[in-house]
Amino acid sequence: MKKKLSVTRNIIIGLVAASGMLSSSAFAAGNINIEETVNLNVKPAGLWALVGDFNSLNRWLPGIVASERTDNTRVLTLGDGGKVTEILLEEDNVNHFYRYAITDSPLPVADYEAKITVESNGKGGSVVTWKTSFNAAGLPDKEAENVMRGVLKAGVSNLGKLYN
Repeated sequence: MKKKLSVTRNIIIGLVAASGMLSSSAFAAGNINIEETVNLNVKPAGLWALVGDFNSLNRWLPGIVASERTDNTRVLTLGDGGKVTEILLEEDNVNHFYRYAITDSPLPVADYEAKITVESNGKGGSVVTWKTSFNAAGLPDKEAENVMRGVLKAGVSNLGKLYN
C-alpha cells in the first residue's frame, strides 16, 4: 500500500509540473538575483496599461528603440542595433504581473528570467517591482550583475520620471 501511494504521489507531482503549475512563481536557476522597485503616484490599473503591455518596453526603458511582438515573443532593438529576443512565460492582467525569459541577447546573461509586477501602495498609487534571476555569460558575475542592475534601475527610474 505504501509503494502504491508513493507512485501515485509521484504521478501527481509529475502532472502538476508538466502543466506548469509548479513554475508559476519560480525563477530560472540563475545564481544572480536582482530586484528594483519604484513607488509611483498613479493607480495600478492606469500604470498597468503601459507596463503590462508586453510590447511597450521601448516606451519606458531607456536604450530600447523598438519592440516587435509576434504571439508570445518580442524582439527588442537596442540603441546600438543589437537585438534581444524574449518570450512571455506568464501574464496575469488581473493581478498585474508578467514573467518572461530572454532566449537570445548580446547582454551578459544566460538562463535569464524576470517578473514585473504592479501593485497598490495602499495610498492611491502603485509600486512597480522588477525581479530577475540569471547566470553571467561572457563577464564575471559581479560585472554582469552591475550591467543588469543598471538596466533595471534605468527602467524603474524612468517610470518615476514619467509618472511622478
